[in-house]
Amino acid sequence: MKNIFLLLIIIFAAIELPAQQRIDQLGEAVGNYAKSLTADKLQRATSITYSYGNGSVAPDYHYDYYIIVKPTSINVTITHGYDGTVVYDESADLQPTDYRKFINRLAKQKIRISDELYPPLAGASTSYISVKANDTTIFSGDEYDLEIGNGYLRDAFYDLLPTELQQVVDNAKQYIGL
Repeated sequence: MKNIFLLLIIIFAAIELPAQQRIDQLGEAVGNYAKSLTADKLQRATSITYSYGNGSVAPDYHYDYYIIVKPTSINVTITHGYDGTVVYDESADLQPTDYRKFINRLAKQKIRISDELYPPLAGASTSYISVKANDTTIFSGDEYDLEIGNGYLRDAFYDLLPTELQQVVDNAKQYIGL
């Protein structure tokens, strides 16, 4: 990331533009980088999480599921109610080639935070992505505040799951007794 910023600074310094215009352009470039889930960020990721919540419903009917991808494993966790009681938690090994394909697919989805953010939702289900490098979140957003150039937020995560974990996600309600 340092290299990108240094390169930008050198390029802007070499261009014969008024200083304020160069600063404005550099600020815009940095802002666009911060809003985008770039290949660089994905390469640094140690954990990429997709989560789904079924919305504001009575506690007995509420559930969330999480698909957590790490370089060597994939995990599905289902929680029940609003207190986050774990009712299902299973992991599977992930091959390095499958992880690389997953990273490339996410990069091709051209995910970025929209310039037009929606107000917080009440009652609707939502999906969310969080990308971490060690313990630092380097990108996050929910589906209503993201622009996705190709496909849906869930696609790359779901397709990476082994068949048995896909079935768990497809039938998440059964794990909370519905």
